[in-house]
Amino acid sequence: MDFDYRKLADTLTELIEEGIYVPGSIIPSERDLCLKYETSRTTVRRAIDDLVGNGILVKKPGKGTFVTEKPVQSSQQTGTVLFLRCMHSQLKFDSFLTDDVFYPNVLSGIEIGAERKGYLCLVKTINEKDKNWDSLKALNGKIDGIICGELHDPLFLEHLMDLGLPLVLVSPSVDAINTDTVIIDNSNGTQFSTEQLIARGHRKIAFIGGSVNSLPAVERKAGYRKAMERAGLRIDPDYVIDTNWLQSDGYSFMNQLLDLNERPSAVVAASDLLAIGVCNAARERGLSIPGDLSVIGFDGIFTARQYKPALSTMYVRAMAMGDTAFRLFYEQLGGKRSYPIKIAIPTEFMEGETITTFQ
Repeated sequence: MDFDYRKLADTLTELIEEGIYVPGSIIPSERDLCLKYETSRTTVRRAIDDLVGNGILVKKPGKGTFVTEKPVQSSQQTGTVLFLRCMHSQLKFDSFLTDDVFYPNVLSGIEIGAERKGYLCLVKTINEKDKNWDSLKALNGKIDGIICGELHDPLFLEHLMDLGLPLVLVSPSVDAINTDTVIIDNSNGTQFSTEQLIARGHRKIAFIGGSVNSLPAVERKAGYRKAMERAGLRIDPDYVIDTNWLQSDGYSFMNQLLDLNERPSAVVAASDLLAIGVCNAARERGLSIPGDLSVIGFDGIFTARQYKPALSTMYVRAMAMGDTAFRLFYEQLGGKRSYPIKIAIPTEFMEGETITTFQ
């Protein structure tokens, strides 16, 4: 299957962020990249051109393509942006580090944008439920703006806006018409993935969603319902559940489905971790994936690419979301733009090995 050039660009960026390709080093040739990722030369060239345009790579005629040297920073940064990651339960920092598979990639995108402009990026987690938000006031005068991920509480949004700093929200679960936001095209993503299963002859399709308090989860569920209704298919209430985002939640729900008299032939999951939990439970109960059960996830995380069989999923360009969020923050500085903007990052279907035609 041919890699989309944007996926390849993100993959190369991740390798640079991980230090596999260091600043100043040459990356593999176009031919080697074609062979490694089993893709066309056109795709490779578009990916490289995209990274060159973003200042991540530089072409040197007759020598090859190199990772851009990090600019020598002056002793004083031009500014500082705060990435604020909101939590909604008792904060467990070790759990945050190990369970969060999305926002670390968003942060990488923010850092790419920040470094491009000579900015420093600070990172802070905050538990919205604690209502103890005064710690942010201590940062006033030390930061130039805030990029906030996963905000749920309207009162906390008001608190952030009262600080009077440039503010960008990433994938919030509040109505934020007066604030710059970067969101995922959630509904169209799950609608498309459900339609992929319908086109392959599946009619009994289950859906496992995330938290009911999460707007992305609500939107993904709406996309599934829209696809089913447009196809004239009945939605069995036993086939739909709102749970959480973890692998263990997918595992538990799949076991519930397998205890029904009539199980579904396919499952659409609101996250890749949920989808992996579904696959694990089904295989433990003797079902083959995709022979007995087709499964599609959402996010396109690295783990999904390594899972066997490779997970079919809706790919989210999390790093691009972070980079876009920094760009919106930067546009607000110095009154360069006074009106809010909402940008929806489209998802892309990555067909792996977990879906097949219904027999």
